[in-house]
Amino acid sequence: MYFHEPTYDLDILARQNLHIHALFSGCAKREMVLSDIIKTAENAGLEAIAITDHIFDQNEEFRQNVKELREQLNTIATDIKVYIGGELSAYGVDKYSFKGEEIELDYRLWAHNHYHVTGWEQPEDRSPEGYKKHMIATITNLIKADKADCIAHPFHDSYLTNSSRGLVDFSKGSVPNCFTENEIGDLLTLAKQHETAFELNLNVVPAFPDIYRKMYNIGKEVGAQFNIGTDAHKLENIDTKQFIDIAKRVLIG
Repeated sequence: MYFHEPTYDLDILARQNLHIHALFSGCAKREMVLSDIIKTAENAGLEAIAITDHIFDQNEEFRQNVKELREQLNTIATDIKVYIGGELSAYGVDKYSFKGEEIELDYRLWAHNHYHVTGWEQPEDRSPEGYKKHMIATITNLIKADKADCIAHPFHDSYLTNSSRGLVDFSKGSVPNCFTENEIGDLLTLAKQHETAFELNLNVVPAFPDIYRKMYNIGKEVGAQFNIGTDAHKLENIDTKQFIDIAKRVLIG
């Protein structure tokens, strides 16, 4: 499902931040309480935000966290549209956070490349080409399953190359550099058919300019949908405007 009208105007897209972690994500700062997130978003002039705490497994704790966020939201007066969502895990080909009954979420943002997480499927071929093929298969099946509103921080390999676990011996950017324009176009075309957006994650776009410039320009050609998020883990990163100029230089030139 799309959460705004299709547009390639980055200033319009940046009126929403659809990737924010509240304190229920263990990686988020303790300041990330819902009321302060909303106040910060209001001060930034945002029109909509999504709370996307990590979901690695289906469990009662996360269900209760979602319930608590909804109860908190009911007590907060705001003109901002607030989606209570989650950053779910496509941790392998046809392997997902949920089996059977699913938690009621407003926004389903799916990660496919958290390879540093324990239990995440690794391809048999651990070369850049092998990881690329694994990402393509995981994203393709996820889109076809109609589970995703948006694909989080697509294609990049930071979670492999920056990991203290020493998962691979190739350098950062090796995996996204393997993607061809046709492969990107096929994924974006499939996503359009299933009304699945791809994320322009302002936290990682500057680090991988080539792949995201290709994705943005090919997306415009095929009519794909993009959402913007900052992957905010602290309040100071909620305001999208501080990142948008560098994103424009990367994506548009």
